[in-house]
Amino acid sequence: MSAALGVAAVVCATYASGETFIVKAGKPHAEIIIAEKPARMSKLAAYELQTYLDKITGARLAITNAPDKNIPVKIYVGKSKYTDDLKLSTEGLAHGAFRMASGDGWLALLGPDGDFVP
Repeated sequence: MSAALGVAAVVCATYASGETFIVKAGKPHAEIIIAEKPARMSKLAAYELQTYLDKITGARLAITNAPDKNIPVKIYVGKSKYTDDLKLSTEGLAHGAFRMASGDGWLALLGPDGDFVP
């Protein structure tokens, strides 16, 4: 949970300092995008991010698996065809590390999200 709070703080600070906002005046300007069939950890991370951003800003960002062209900022959580299109991977990450990457109008949060198999 503290990782989600840290990510939310970084996300808010990153966009608050520029011209693009994920939330402005209590209204969402971003959406959280996950794969059509996300790993459980990616799904949990997306819900945690949504929850903490809501607590911090009062705005509830939608979680979807298909970006809406009318929403200016995309936050990709976990591996999906969209992170593949951006040529992002989790290669080289170890010991629970995650990768944050951003570009014009998007932010991606990736980690080793394989489902646990006993």
